[in-house]
Amino acid sequence: MPIDLPKLGSEVLHLSKLDVARSQLQTAIHLWFHDGDPVSIHTLAYAAYEIIHFVSKKHNRTKQLIFDTLSVKEEYRRKWADTIKEHANFFKHANNDHDKSIDFNPVLSMMFIMGAAAGLRTIEDGRPGKEEAAFALYVALHRPTWAGVKVRQALADRVPIEDLAHFQTLPKAQFFDAYMIARQD
Repeated sequence: MPIDLPKLGSEVLHLSKLDVARSQLQTAIHLWFHDGDPVSIHTLAYAAYEIIHFVSKKHNRTKQLIFDTLSVKEEYRRKWADTIKEHANFFKHANNDHDKSIDFNPVLSMMFIMGAAAGLRTIEDGRPGKEEAAFALYVALHRPTWAGVKVRQALADRVPIEDLAHFQTLPKAQFFDAYMIARQD
């Protein structure tokens, strides 16, 4: 007896690799700000980063990203890349390690979100999307050593110190929602 499956919507989406990566990145950021599932955040952030990394190479990017960072010596770069891919691969595959477990620090997802956002900016040569900008601002406020000098300087030049102090006290979700409202384009 055949099973009757519900009819799925007839809308067909035409998506480029960058459309997919942008969607994954925006969803990862939204989940991150709202304390969503850390495994899902990491899987989405990594998938977005991986696409953006390879597409940006095809666009002759000159800036180094996570996999090819100059902060890691050339002879260790392959090991570095394998190590930082370990969690994402564990979350996606089970062919060789179905009976294993892994220790995971969700802060790694922030690295992939930042790397994906940086890669998108190099490809699109422009201003970050709202989600990426919200994330960059949050990082600049809460982990200033992670933010670039230009980001920190722009923040100091544009936002009064008392406003910065207020923004730092907001819970992540409230910060994100307020930023998204303020950036209504």
